[in-house]
Amino acid sequence: MELSLEAYRTIIKNVQSRSDLATLCLVSRSFRRVAERALYNTLYMREVDMTKKLCDALVGQPRVADWVEALTIAVEEDDGGQEEEEEEEEYDETEEDDQVDQDFRMDMAAAVALSLQNVVEDSGAPVASTSARPEPQENLWPVISRALQNMTRLRHLNILVNGSPSSSYSYSGDGSLGWILANFFHTDMRWDEDLVKFLNSQVEIEDLFIGDYEEGEEEQEQDAAGQIEEVLREEDEAGPGDTIPLPASQSQIISAPSRSRPRPELLLSPSALPHLTTLECTFSEAAVALVPSRPVSRLKTCFSRTDPVGKREEMKILFEALGKASPTIKPAASTTSSRSGGNTRSGREGRVAGGWRALDIADADYHEDFAMELLRAVVNVTLIVPRTRLGVGSGLSMKGTLRYLGTLVLPVGGNERLLFYALLMQFRRLCCVELEVSAWSPSPTTLGPVAFRALANELRLYCPGVSKVVFVAMGGDDGNGGSGSSNGMGIGERTTVEYVVGEGVGRVEREVMNGSGSEGFWRDV
Repeated sequence: MELSLEAYRTIIKNVQSRSDLATLCLVSRSFRRVAERALYNTLYMREVDMTKKLCDALVGQPRVADWVEALTIAVEEDDGGQEEEEEEEEYDETEEDDQVDQDFRMDMAAAVALSLQNVVEDSGAPVASTSARPEPQENLWPVISRALQNMTRLRHLNILVNGSPSSSYSYSGDGSLGWILANFFHTDMRWDEDLVKFLNSQVEIEDLFIGDYEEGEEEQEQDAAGQIEEVLREEDEAGPGDTIPLPASQSQIISAPSRSRPRPELLLSPSALPHLTTLECTFSEAAVALVPSRPVSRLKTCFSRTDPVGKREEMKILFEALGKASPTIKPAASTTSSRSGGNTRSGREGRVAGGWRALDIADADYHEDFAMELLRAVVNVTLIVPRTRLGVGSGLSMKGTLRYLGTLVLPVGGNERLLFYALLMQFRRLCCVELEVSAWSPSPTTLGPVAFRALANELRLYCPGVSKVVFVAMGGDDGNGGSGSSNGMGIGERTTVEYVVGEGVGRVEREVMNGSGSEGFWRDV
């Protein structure tokens, strides 16, 4: 007896196990259509043999590949015994998380194997045997590439490479992936010519994560080596009476502070990523290269320098780039005139939309003085709105658009904290702020929720629009010879105080650093 489509969807919605979904694929054609969509909507590729088998199925069955909307490719490179020892230590620390991940992959492997038993029922196309010899890792990318060509609905693509990726892991060097149009692309692969070619072909990416970035380091090393070689050659060719200008020493050449020009093949085309709005990168240099002329409104990055002079110069370059982001200009709505019977233009060409909404800049070494300089720099950022035929170019300040700001050191001294609040008050739409409180003694983490509520309430006296305050406290000495966190963990904690309409007291939620909770607030505002 056939059920309604809504009934099938209700049943599938209540099935949690992938193995059970695979079993439902074998019940009937009607069940298979609905169950396959849930089974293949999100895929995770890690093991070589399972990835090879799954990709062969997706190549042979475009119908199945069409259901894939999110794909994560995590490739592990074997670097020998040393890496294995490090992995064993890491496994001991995160045994519970790894067990959950292993159970998920085993469940997925069993589900895929089961669902593909009769996947060729309609077309008769062969599927790779489970006993097939596993492909070497360097041969996986062509197989993955062919499978990706069938994923017409793919919107989330994550490529994570553990170890030191070599050129054999280039997934777009042959141009076969250039046509893929994903909205979310996250990767920690090396920034090289192939990755740049892939990004240059993308026009739909809105959310981008870049884990590695370099644009001229190799060229700088080669230039230094070339200078040394040229100096030595001139010395060898010089005659007894020749006069040679005194050259710089080898150490001076190598450690010269001058910056090399970026290699052209590592620069994105100005027309690439025209819809990029969310950018996360571990190096501020990547933000400097990607933000200008693009409608980026959310940025999470980190300072690369640790010395005060270098960090100030890095901040100056970064905020110059932030001011060059392209605000969105929406066309003015047309109005209909009953007298003329047609559309008439409004008195303006369009209105400016967007602007900066979230800014999260991490630092390896937080200092109160530098945090105040950073906050002043944010206050002064203004986007330049292009001049139009009917209006003059104007500015779009962060003070009127920013909703999330972090990570800032909360001053301990009363006068300094008042100045800090005075700067925050200029952000009229600010609703979430992230504060670093590791320097506070005693640490708020040792006093419990009451301390965090007190600090958050004080901030809201000056910024009543803030509904979430995230406190970051790195592991330190709590005065008793232990960790600064109450649970004895030295890696730090994040504590969120959230104010909900209708509730008089803020909710306090604590989590270990690198959790999945408050670290994503900057994307949601």
